[in-house]
Amino acid sequence: MWQSWTTAETAHNRVDFWSDVVVRGVLDADMRTARRNAFRGHLASRTVAGARLVSFATATHSVSRNAMQARRGEGLFMVSLQCRGTSQIRQSGHELGLAPGGIAVVDSSTPFEIEFPHEVERRLVLMPRAAIEPWLPRTGRQPVALPPDRPCTNLARDTIALLTDPAQSWRDDECAAMLDALASLMRGAFQDNANPSGLAAIQRDIRSRLHRPDLTPAAIARAADLSVRSLHRLFAANGLTVARYLASERLARARKMIEADTAGAHSLIEIALACGFNDPAHFSRTYRAQFGESPSETRARATRP
Repeated sequence: MWQSWTTAETAHNRVDFWSDVVVRGVLDADMRTARRNAFRGHLASRTVAGARLVSFATATHSVSRNAMQARRGEGLFMVSLQCRGTSQIRQSGHELGLAPGGIAVVDSSTPFEIEFPHEVERRLVLMPRAAIEPWLPRTGRQPVALPPDRPCTNLARDTIALLTDPAQSWRDDECAAMLDALASLMRGAFQDNANPSGLAAIQRDIRSRLHRPDLTPAAIARAADLSVRSLHRLFAANGLTVARYLASERLARARKMIEADTAGAHSLIEIALACGFNDPAHFSRTYRAQFGESPSETRARATRP
């Protein structure tokens, strides 16, 4: 079930040998090293349940995947656990450093370069796009690291280590179940990172754009680099709904503006538009439902001597 390769198998042309190992055991990429015949490494690989599991340890080197290789590849997401050494991942004009214990996600359908400046040990799980892409933070196809020190990240780290251990004889169905669990843990790690301080930032963004009638849950989620579903779950975890919070903030601002405008410098329609309401009738109905009086009644009370 596992295939394995080691540079001990050859005394010459170790770079060419390892370049072929990378293509056969991981994905189509180019490998470079200054150590030439002094290079050494060991790699084990297994393909199961639509994913590829990899464990390797090598001397210093780098790998790169060009546009042609990325375009004709399988489009897998590479989830990497750094066990020993460090790595520098460059993709789409961004750079991500990974220290031992770190987990990064790289889209293999976009060119990248990974440099290992020292001896390195890594575990890889190459997963189908459908398992990750729907909930992965929108990063413009750049590498992204799982938030450190989150409960789900810690469990994901253990799951990757178990999945990619050649000494374990997991059945195919067991691997499939563990891959599903890994995807759920990674999703949970990113959602864990959307903590109350993240909610506060989203709420500040909402308040800064209340005047825009196109401020929908989709627009809010896009600005926060979340899926719409994750946005709803974040609000629900704090006893809120996105729609209700948005409506309440708009109405509260409208009431404050009406009460402050004692000179009547702005019409009620102007105030409604300034708070994101483009339908005066809807504004009046929701305002009365919220405050028990109409906008005009609030104005009359505020301007009464």
